Amino acid sequence: MMGNVVTFKFYRSGSAGYIPRYSDIFNKLDNIVLLVTNGIYESVAVVFEKDRVVDAFNKGIIPKPIIVQAIGTCTRMFAPEVRFGRAGLASSDTESADAKNMATSDIGFIVPDTFEELLQVLKEAYGSRQPAAFIPTFSVERGWWLEAVGR
Repeated sequence: MMGNVVTFKFYRSGSAGYIPRYSDIFNKLDNIVLLVTNGIYESVAVVFEKDRVVDAFNKGIIPKPIIVQAIGTCTRMFAPEVRFGRAGLASSDTESADAKNMATSDIGFIVPDTFEELLQVLKEAYGSRQPAAFIPTFSVERGWWLEAVGR
């Protein structure tokens, strides 16, 4: 995954990138991210190598805000025999979505309280980013230069 962060330039200013753990959520996240950013640079489904990402974030290699949302916090409202899907597979409290959200929040990642807040959190994080330092070097030279380039 760290190779993807570099390969797909997720570290670049002004780009939004996301990495869902499973590919079946791509379309939903595409729509959410596109609502509040200047577009998606890249989205890639990979198995989340959390230790490497946490290490890179703590060392400042990944300077952008990281927003994390472990989906499935509603499973605590159902009896274990009713639970289904990936969120229902948590075999202990430490594997629950609530525990994962708390752990990633403690690291320094931005974690919305609910999935419904995800859009607002993305908007705030994206809005707080500094625009890329950009100095245009546009020239309006005429004469010999135009002849030199064959125009």
